[in-house]
Amino acid sequence: MSSRKGKAVDIDTRLEHYEGKMKNRLPKDQIQRYKERTRRYYEMEKGARQFIHDLTVPMIARPYYLDVARESWKLSNAFIGDQLATELRIVKMKWKERGLDPSVVDKVIEFVLKRREVEKG
Repeated sequence: MSSRKGKAVDIDTRLEHYEGKMKNRLPKDQIQRYKERTRRYYEMEKGARQFIHDLTVPMIARPYYLDVARESWKLSNAFIGDQLATELRIVKMKWKERGLDPSVVDKVIEFVLKRREVEKG
């Protein structure tokens, strides 16, 4: 959830606000695609937060592992096959060098990729 002037705003409220703001500026199908992408991303991030919490990652390190999930999600939208594998190896090396546990990084990436497979179904 994000916050607007100190109040928590849920995803549905945010998407309704976006639709109201953009309905006269963009085609309906473009607004609908944005809403679907945003909802999938939100669900992935919510799931990743819980997954990272369940791995008993120290609280101070959780934002970094969440960044791994976000980065993996973004790459999985841009690349497939060998190129995706190469990009994810770079992500693993980067976060290992920054001090994260490589086994946890692998688990987070695997979680994101499984979400993508289920989504593509």
